[in-house]
Amino acid sequence: MAADTIGPCSCKIHDHKNQAMGIFAKMNSMQRFAGLLGLFLWAFPVMAQQVRVRVEPVSKVQEFVFQSLSDETVITAGDSFPVLVAKINTLEKVTVKMRESKLALMYEDKILGEYPRVFFWTNDKNPRFKLLFKDAANTSKTYAGSLLVQPNPGAVELINEVFIEDYIRGVVNAEAGHHKNLDFFKVQALSARTYALNNLGRHKSHGYDLCDHTHCQAYKGEYQSSPLIERAVTETKGEVIVFDGNQLIDAVFSANCGGFTANSEDVWIANVKYLRSMPDYDFCEGSNNHAWHLTLPKLAFLAKLGAYLNVEATSFEIVPDVSGRVRKAYLNGNPTLSISGEEIRRLFKFKSSMFHIYDAQSLLFVEGSGFGHGVGMCQDGAYYLGQMGLDYERIIQHYYKGVDILPLDEVIGIWN
Repeated sequence: MAADTIGPCSCKIHDHKNQAMGIFAKMNSMQRFAGLLGLFLWAFPVMAQQVRVRVEPVSKVQEFVFQSLSDETVITAGDSFPVLVAKINTLEKVTVKMRESKLALMYEDKILGEYPRVFFWTNDKNPRFKLLFKDAANTSKTYAGSLLVQPNPGAVELINEVFIEDYIRGVVNAEAGHHKNLDFFKVQALSARTYALNNLGRHKSHGYDLCDHTHCQAYKGEYQSSPLIERAVTETKGEVIVFDGNQLIDAVFSANCGGFTANSEDVWIANVKYLRSMPDYDFCEGSNNHAWHLTLPKLAFLAKLGAYLNVEATSFEIVPDVSGRVRKAYLNGNPTLSISGEEIRRLFKFKSSMFHIYDAQSLLFVEGSGFGHGVGMCQDGAYYLGQMGLDYERIIQHYYKGVDILPLDEVIGIWN
């Protein structure tokens, strides 16, 4: 797609080498090179050891403010041949608004132009920026790396291009920052790094690698200052978990396994050799995520199950798996009318599929254990083991059976 035409503008953003920089100044060769370099890094994140993460601090974003936290941030627009829109200094802000199928950029109430997509990037060694949103909570988030902005039906789509180790810092903080144990943070760093690299391109059809939700991994941008997280990521830099020589594992984890982890095929479909059900003993028992209970009207429970399977449900039968989770529930005594424990968990928003149902005629009393799917690493259990003095290698090998830890440069097919 051809780039938008740049027209003249009398507004100015800052002095650059004692010369006033016009917002729509004619591009020289260095500026064209800078724009192309930004696009090159965007097009080839793997070569630069970067990942693309769609961030969604608030839903249905129509407008936000970009604030530079770097010495100089370059704003380019367009696709194949990017054009220079502006350069801004530290703490300067640009407002981005959705206008039909384009993005309107404003600086100090002056329009900079409307573009199909915009890229904010910098050559700083420690690139940082802040996003500010006008919602009820006045949300603001700080991110490392660069930002691509493009219109999406009904909202603005924000994609953070970030170096992998900066991304891992953010994930460790978002997923496990409250635990505060060095070896557990190392376990979480390796799990998060391995999972991210093994799932690069999971959202390729949408133009990015990963999302910032638990569908991929929780990621809230730059982590809050934590010496333990910084040390854990630094001391495990480039380390990943592998199986069968040098194959990256799918390093899944959940908050609390309820005392027994699950086989992968009992929760999902595939039988994965390193994701085996095993007792976690009382490692995770004392945490807030361990025990839960609730009460449901029996008729409402049956009606919801029946609607899900498009039948009239009059009774149900629970079938457990080896870990004590609900593997399936049969309706009306018919094994062909079945729903998995994970489907029940999502349908009724239970914390886990490890639960027992006590039938009291009109009411059902549900007592459960754990939080999450229960496959792979149990975060609460791993934290307990770290507190007990186990190092991160032994904790990883406890939860992922038959795995090894290798430096990334020994794993073929990622950055090489």
